[in-house]
Amino acid sequence: MSYVAVGIMKRVSRSVRGFAAALGITLGLVANVSAQAPTTIRLGSVPILTQLPLFTALEKGYFKEAGLDVQVRNFAGGANVLEALGGNSIDLAEAVNVISLFQARAQGFDFVVVVGGSGIGTKLPEVAMTMVRKDAGINSAKDLEGKRFGLPNLQNINWLYNMEYLSRSGVNTSKINWVEIGIPRAAAALLNRQVDAATLVEPFITVVQETGEVKVLHSEATEITPGGVFSIAAARGDWAKANANAIGRYVGALKRALDYDQANQQEARARLTRHTKIDQTLANKMSWPVWKLFIERKDLQIPMDLSVKYGLLKAPLPVDAMLFPTAMGQ
Repeated sequence: MSYVAVGIMKRVSRSVRGFAAALGITLGLVANVSAQAPTTIRLGSVPILTQLPLFTALEKGYFKEAGLDVQVRNFAGGANVLEALGGNSIDLAEAVNVISLFQARAQGFDFVVVVGGSGIGTKLPEVAMTMVRKDAGINSAKDLEGKRFGLPNLQNINWLYNMEYLSRSGVNTSKINWVEIGIPRAAAALLNRQVDAATLVEPFITVVQETGEVKVLHSEATEITPGGVFSIAAARGDWAKANANAIGRYVGALKRALDYDQANQQEARARLTRHTKIDQTLANKMSWPVWKLFIERKDLQIPMDLSVKYGLLKAPLPVDAMLFPTAMGQ
């Protein structure tokens, strides 16, 4: 063998040994990353229909696959979740309606939207609608004058959208007797004639419709901001900046879960019974929700402007400041 051939073989041998060493280092690094403890996210939520993608991501292990340990703490309502976020007992607050977010920011809390949530449809049926008894003599918005109108919360999102829709319809809203009544009680209150109209949500819409005694009057959110967003997930601004990567993985897992649910609705409805108190037969009949994980600026600007118009805020807040990049799919 010539000296040239021997030299070439030595160089090849050194290259192979170098590649093997580099490969060993790379594999070691990958093993290291895999062995790292998952990032913990303390999540506050509400066990309701519109949180279905969260239930799916938990059951299917999507968060775990994304390197996240999502520890869920359930609350009675979105306002309670937001309070826990302000008290630093959770990292992320799900099921927060946008008006509550605005009001918290107006009080000085640096909460930001990290992902959307419950969306607003463009047509009926919807998972939130205003219902009336068939014998109440209410056939149009104008007929609500002088009537008792039950809402989950006064001075909040359903009241706000009703105020705008009714005003556009020529209704004198000062002639309406607004009654604050909790969501679980609203259906019975309507049937028992404690109120003449009420904004109901699923599964209570399906329950009262099966009595044959009620009808849909309108969906205030669909009328005012079709295709918009009703609730979102929020975080403290400083925490979001420090955990941007984890938030991105969280949003990715939710998107994966939502896509799965959309393609497997029957299985998804069955999952509801394990995470909520909704009976399986009822779950199979309910309207399918609309979700909007990635939102647009107008989804916040419209309710922001209305909040100022109807006195829920003294002045508009800068929308861009409350939008974390992941909320817009960035």
